[in-house]
Amino acid sequence: MTTDSGVAFARAFELHRDGKLAQALAAYEALLKRWPGHAEALHYSGLLLYQTGRLDAAVAKIESSLKSAPGSADAWCNLALVY
Repeated sequence: MTTDSGVAFARAFELHRDGKLAQALAAYEALLKRWPGHAEALHYSGLLLYQTGRLDAAVAKIESSLKSAPGSADAWCNLALVY
């Protein structure tokens, strides 16, 4: 992960953690436009989508994250949660 993507992810994650879900999703999506394979952004945007009831979209994002980081136990656990 580059420093720029790390900063962008930290900001999106902070918004997510603070419950500012619409802003967090926008921040994750902006990050993913620049770094489409960013595993953490894919994973956590999928988790956010799950939290807001968009299950099909959540599955797609988390599965995409696993293509970038197949060893992510957290992503596997959250995918199971969505299912």
